[in-house]
Amino acid sequence: MSDLLFYLGDIVIKYQPDQIFIYEGDNDVASGKKPSKILKDTRKVIHILNNALPSVPVVLISPKPSLARWELKQEYEELNQRFERYASKHDQIDFINVWPLMLNKEGEPMKELFIEDGLHMSKPGYNLWAGEIIKYIL
Repeated sequence: MSDLLFYLGDIVIKYQPDQIFIYEGDNDVASGKKPSKILKDTRKVIHILNNALPSVPVVLISPKPSLARWELKQEYEELNQRFERYASKHDQIDFINVWPLMLNKEGEPMKELFIEDGLHMSKPGYNLWAGEIIKYIL
């Protein structure tokens, strides 16, 4: 999220999008950033977007569960809860929680949704996301 904050003008605002989807937080958590700091950066991003593109809706996508980072489960779940609460308080922000979609009946990440590294998604993983994200496209 801190990288998005830094590059926001160059990679988002200058293109004047009609809608913005943000997937951030996965690498932030893995690098040791606390969910509170990530949310603080998220608030800054949204504030800048609201000032620059006041009528553009934003969709936050939850960080995903992954096999490679499963030991950080609690931090990811906390961040997802914070994102969901934040979005619920703002009319122009939606939240897509992909976390539960990617878990098996034992509550662990489904292996088939990832390539060999256990971090990056496979085609079935992206297809799963697409089925959810399409519901939010204007």
